[in-house]
Amino acid sequence: MGFVHAQTQVLSITNTSKNKEVILNQNKRVIVKTIDGKRIKGRLKIIDNETISLKGTTISLNEIVLIRKNPLLVSLLLDGVVFYFGGATFAVGAIIAAFIQAGYAGYLVASASLITLGIISPKVTKGYKSNKGYKYKIVSSPVSEKTKKITGITKSTFTH
Repeated sequence: MGFVHAQTQVLSITNTSKNKEVILNQNKRVIVKTIDGKRIKGRLKIIDNETISLKGTTISLNEIVLIRKNPLLVSLLLDGVVFYFGGATFAVGAIIAAFIQAGYAGYLVASASLITLGIISPKVTKGYKSNKGYKYKIVSSPVSEKTKKITGITKSTFTH
């Protein structure tokens, strides 16, 4: 008879000088910046103890310069609402400037900045940079209460 400890792999981000640890579970929305300057958004998939994957791109932990959480609500607001509001403002400004009064061309400048803001997605969430002392590693974590409820897995499952 033996006991099986149900564990999941998580990405642990630690900073010993600040005595801080952040845990990112699999399937968490993140933005990763690599040494070669690539910026990849996607859901976190852990492949092994040294490798993660985002949108099918395999990334070694030692290639990561920055990891940032990417909450869905923030993404929707910045990437969607701001971008489309900028587009609508641009259309209204163009119509006013063309047909009513040329002095309203200032709307075009304001709307262009909103569209740009929607495209570049400003950094509103905290990033964990490797050059600021953050270290990334894959660790095993006990099953969370949420996972237990969903799957019925307990911390120690009795097996034959």
